[in-house]
Amino acid sequence: MKKLGFILIGLLCIAFLGFLSIETFADTTGSENTPMMQVAPVIEEISLGPSTQTEKSIQVANQGSQALKVRVYATPYSVSSETGASDFETQSEFTQIYHWLKIKDSNSNFKNEAEFTIGPGKTEIINYQINVPNSAPGGSQHACLFVETIPDDKQENGITTVSRAAVKIFAEVSGETEKDAEVLGLKTDTFVIGGKVSVSSLVKNIGNIDIKPTLTLKINSLGGETIFSDTKVTMIFPENSSELLVDWPDTPAFGMYNLVASVNVLGKNAMIEKTIFILPTWFIVIFILIVIATIISFVHFQNIRKNKKRRAKRQKGSSTT
Repeated sequence: MKKLGFILIGLLCIAFLGFLSIETFADTTGSENTPMMQVAPVIEEISLGPSTQTEKSIQVANQGSQALKVRVYATPYSVSSETGASDFETQSEFTQIYHWLKIKDSNSNFKNEAEFTIGPGKTEIINYQINVPNSAPGGSQHACLFVETIPDDKQENGITTVSRAAVKIFAEVSGETEKDAEVLGLKTDTFVIGGKVSVSSLVKNIGNIDIKPTLTLKINSLGGETIFSDTKVTMIFPENSSELLVDWPDTPAFGMYNLVASVNVLGKNAMIEKTIFILPTWFIVIFILIVIATIISFVHFQNIRKNKKRRAKRQKGSSTT
């Protein structure tokens, strides 16, 4: 019995120390650097048609104390379905627009690339033109217009610093277009242990037009009162899939709630309604230790019971002799 007591006390001590060792770390990373330039707008959505010419402009503000030299040029723009990373090199039928885009230089000539000098505290308006060919396919087109600083020849310590800002261009060309999507999944956990309540959905764009699915998460008390609600909208390019995610930032450490999650894209819907259980990590650790202690106790008492029976048999055998 003493051994069993020591084992149980040891398990409880481990659980207590494990609880004390759980720490919360705040993200203190950050940058005190401010950009030398500011570009607006950061996103341009345009409607285009075959054999049309459209002129747009961006503003580049020099927020520094010295003159700023920049070059402006266009690149393809796409997003990887696997990683979600931006891609400014891969060309496809949905990035042809960057070939149609020309920048107006200081001599009013339209070129693939142009350079400008912007005085300190000044703002330069840079115009660009999109010439859509007659053979342009209908559907979405994506490009990026980059504004990149040109380093001064007189750099101190041999260190060259280059800044780059991007204007994302989302265009839709009229013609043969198709909007269609598939909802490939909607999931959430019933038991949330030491983390945030979240819901995710995988959506695939099977058309040739950008789509914007919405994912909604709602948390209700068991009495029906809404405690938290949030909706996220994500743009998905043609022939791409994306995992949408919404979480409850202030998830409590312990509780039981009703969860309602839904995803909607082009009239296609999926929904989940369930009761969820939120448990802290230390609670699970203690629960596991209690189960282990219970098993050990059961085995121990079973052994005691068997030993008693053996002694009883021996005593009975010795008395008969």
